[in-house]
Amino acid sequence: MTREEILNMKAGRELDAFIAEQVMGFRCGVDKGNGKISWFAKSAYGGEHTPPMAWKDNNYNLPNYSTNILDAWKVVKKFKSIEVTKSDDAYIVFIYDKSVTLANTFETTAPLAICKAALLTTLEE
Repeated sequence: MTREEILNMKAGRELDAFIAEQVMGFRCGVDKGNGKISWFAKSAYGGEHTPPMAWKDNNYNLPNYSTNILDAWKVVKKFKSIEVTKSDDAYIVFIYDKSVTLANTFETTAPLAICKAALLTTLEE
């Protein structure tokens, strides 16, 4: 995925899935028997487990990272230094590593700006 492709993405389930895999470290699996989608996270001991997003009522739905600020805040917590500000008509997000800017973006909603900036940090140079 390129920078331009990320910046052109719309909020929604496709972007949420990219965030889950590329930023949050989850892996998607599909049960071939019933078609049910499950998400898995790496455990501290090297195995995999069902991430907390799936524990409530065995609901394996993907969080709405790109449209819900509570879910987007989980993405924010993955970074040590992130700045989210609001201008008159946009939300601006900077993600830093020490004094180096890793990514920055601006969007009409905070969740979308957070997600796009987070995805930009996953790009290879």
